[in-house]
Amino acid sequence: METIDERVAEVQHARDEGVLMRALEDPCEAVRFAAVQHARADEGVLLRALEDDGFEVRFAAVRHERATEAVLLRALEGADWEVRWVAAQNPRASEAVLLRAAGDDDWRVRYAAAEHPRAPVEAIARAIVDPDWQVRRAALALPEPAQDPEPVEPAAVLEGPALEIAF
Repeated sequence: METIDERVAEVQHARDEGVLMRALEDPCEAVRFAAVQHARADEGVLLRALEDDGFEVRFAAVRHERATEAVLLRALEGADWEVRWVAAQNPRASEAVLLRAAGDDDWRVRYAAAEHPRAPVEAIARAIVDPDWQVRRAALALPEPAQDPEPVEPAAVLEGPALEIAF
């Protein structure tokens, strides 16, 4: 009988997706995790990994560099907010992925969609009126408040050229 280390090594050196798909049936999460992390893991392997009982396996599927729009959209249907959050942060997330993430039940997923550099206008518009202040801040790209802001003297604000108001 092969040890876990031997099974993981076999998966790590696999040259085809068939080995990776079979590894996803292994009772050991470390073997399944190795299959998902493999550079040759394709959309089918990653989609199957999203159904895995192991959180780390699902997490690895959405972080994979070959995660497609279909993988990310499926991840957004899952129960784990952390997996949905990572799907919304994926640098290759499409407009469809970001729009779905912008409507998520969890504020952290909506936040990730709002701060994504490729966020579509509709996702930003939703985020601006989001019930959570952190999501609204991400949509408006406001900086974090300073720890100890320096006080501004009212006289300093008024110095400078006078503003004439015509009525």
